[in-house]
Amino acid sequence: NYDREQCLNLTKEQVIETFKRILEDLEYEYIYINWNVLDDIKCWSVRRIMQAIGTDIGCNQVDKNIWMHKMIWQYNRLLYENKGMIISDCRQDHEMEIMRNLNALVIHIINPTIDYNDDHSTEQGLPILDSDPVILNPFDESQKDNKEYCDFMHKNLCDDIDEILKNHKVV
Repeated sequence: NYDREQCLNLTKEQVIETFKRILEDLEYEYIYINWNVLDDIKCWSVRRIMQAIGTDIGCNQVDKNIWMHKMIWQYNRLLYENKGMIISDCRQDHEMEIMRNLNALVIHIINPTIDYNDDHSTEQGLPILDSDPVILNPFDESQKDNKEYCDFMHKNLCDDIDEILKNHKVV
C-alpha cells in the first residue's frame, strides 16, 4: 500500500529520462516533445507523474491513444482465448469511448465524500450513461488504517460488482 500523493525523491530530469526509455520501448519518437510543461512541478508524486507524463505529454503530445494500443492488443489476445478483462480505472473520455466500442460493461464507483481538489483533466470524472451501473462507495478516508473496516468495505464492494456482473450475464 502506498500514498500516491507522497513526494518521491525524483528530479524532472530523472522523470524525463525514464519516460524517454518508455517511449523508445513503445517505438515512439520524443524529439518534438515540449518538456517545459513539466517546469512548474515541485513534487513528483505517483499521481503527478501519471498526470504529467501519462496525459500532458503521453496523450496530449505523443499519441492520444498511447496507453490504449497495448490494452487493445491484450483485449484481442484474450478474446481469441475466450477470456475477458477487467480495467479497474479509466480517466479519459477517449479511452472510455474505445472501451464502449469494444462492448465493455462500464461500472462507475463513486464516493461523493472525497474531494480530490485537483483540476487536472484526469480527475474530473467521466460521463455516466443511463445504461451504466453505478455503485455508491461510502468509504470513509478517516478509517483507511482500520483493517476490519477496510475488509468490510472491500467485501461489500466486491459483492455489489458480482451482482452487477450476474445481472449482465458476464459471469
